[in-house]
Amino acid sequence: MSKQILEDIVVDTFADILNLRTHPGSGNLRGDGDVGPKSFSVSALIQLGFECKDKAGKSHSVPGTEWKKAKTQLSRRGLDPVFVTRNSESEILVHMDISLLKLLVEIIQDSVHSTIPTNR
Repeated sequence: MSKQILEDIVVDTFADILNLRTHPGSGNLRGDGDVGPKSFSVSALIQLGFECKDKAGKSHSVPGTEWKKAKTQLSRRGLDPVFVTRNSESEILVHMDISLLKLLVEIIQDSVHSTIPTNR
């Protein structure tokens, strides 16, 4: 059984909430591409763009040059960059700037607090 393409895993995982599509990477290599929204929304608080890389070993390290390149490419398209890696043991990790993680946590908290009924 062949491994599912990492970009497809990201799209399938977030399909119902982010409306994503894949963008082939340089040379259209399997496991090397990025994922972003199907349409850009100026009013959205964040617009996530995912750079996806399959790693041959057990490590999930992202070389500085790869991270910088992904950030530049995704930021040019107005997206907040997220790096997704899958190692040889099929573990998937998500890498992002801590400021983006903080913003995501704040959005989640605001959403949760707005849906909890208040006692009168």
